[in-house]
Amino acid sequence: MAHNGGSNNEAITIAALASTIWRNYQRYGNSALHEDKLKSAMIQSREANLIVRNLSTALLCICAKHEVPLGMLKHKANTIAEFLEEPLNLILKT
Repeated sequence: MAHNGGSNNEAITIAALASTIWRNYQRYGNSALHEDKLKSAMIQSREANLIVRNLSTALLCICAKHEVPLGMLKHKANTIAEFLEEPLNLILKT
């Protein structure tokens, strides 16, 4: 896990929240929604906006202040994912 800004405890809490939501979707949402591949999830709260995106066999999570538009976060996540997809596939699938 890598993070920029905020405390390490805050980053760990956000990562745990994001991975729990993702795992629960995979466990329960697939059958309920008849969808087999979730590509991203956007979470909006009073204090922060969060986007979680599937990236190879890992998750990319970007968190920003609530003033940052979700569309901008999604664009940043997609750009980062495009850049990292191939190198991560080499590392994570071996």
